[in-house]
Amino acid sequence: GVRISSLEASITLNNKVLESFRLDKDALDNNIKQLLDFEISMTSIISNDLGIIGSTSDSIEKFYENFTKLRNIEHTEKYIKEVQSSLSKQMDIAENMASLGVEYINLHETNKCPLCQHNHRSFDELKFFIENNGLVSELAHSNAVKLAEILEEKNDIEKSLNLILKDIETSKNNRLEYLNNSLSEV
Repeated sequence: GVRISSLEASITLNNKVLESFRLDKDALDNNIKQLLDFEISMTSIISNDLGIIGSTSDSIEKFYENFTKLRNIEHTEKYIKEVQSSLSKQMDIAENMASLGVEYINLHETNKCPLCQHNHRSFDELKFFIENNGLVSELAHSNAVKLAEILEEKNDIEKSLNLILKDIETSKNNRLEYLNNSLSEV
């Protein structure tokens, strides 16, 4: 009787230990599967829990900081391109107006601007001002310079983000190796 009770107690204890190992193994298997399924990309970093990767919070903070900068730059870039498009249309109109202005003053030799009615010193001076009105093209040039600066900054931020993603990928692989080693110990 006592020996059977002792054997039953031992079997129960062994079953509990085995169940504990099975639970540990299942948890490790689950973590490994999650890591293997976790794709490192800008989208996945934004939309998933990064705790499983085991990356440093510094890398993750830098990622979000750069990602936010990138989104802001993209909005600014879009705005500048819209302004450029509008300026392009305005340049067409301004060129047409200048052409019509020159045509008008050539037909009616005058020193008075047909648009603003300003009296210039001479017909030649008025013609020069109409032909060399660079307001719209100056704005277009200024925007082109801003756009080039923004695109350079955008490129730098994308490079930084890619380096951070590589860092996170390394953390993921290190975590995966650690979990696989832990699994082999179970």
